Amino acid sequence: MKHTLACLVLLGPPTIAAMPPASAQITVYDPANHAQSIITAARSVEQVTNQIQQIAHDIQMLENMARDLERMPDTIAAAIGEKLKELTIAIEEAEGVGYRVEDIEREY
Repeated sequence: MKHTLACLVLLGPPTIAAMPPASAQITVYDPANHAQSIITAARSVEQVTNQIQQIAHDIQMLENMARDLERMPDTIAAAIGEKLKELTIAIEEAEGVGYRVEDIEREY
């Protein structure tokens, strides 16, 4: 028993060192996974293409809006300014009414 154990101890390390390294370098190919990856990539390209077309459409729309604004007469700006003045006056009058209501409530 001791003799067998001694032989294993002495012969074990060189035998292990002489063994070639284990290699599990087997390529695994899954055609279903590969096909799914191609479909996903194609859908991604299609989505990016749609987004580019949408951005191009948005740019065209903004350019059209800018052209429309350039064509507008300057009199519209004056009319808008007048309406803003009228609105400011109405707001000031409303605030004045509010203060008068508070005064009346306080006096009451």
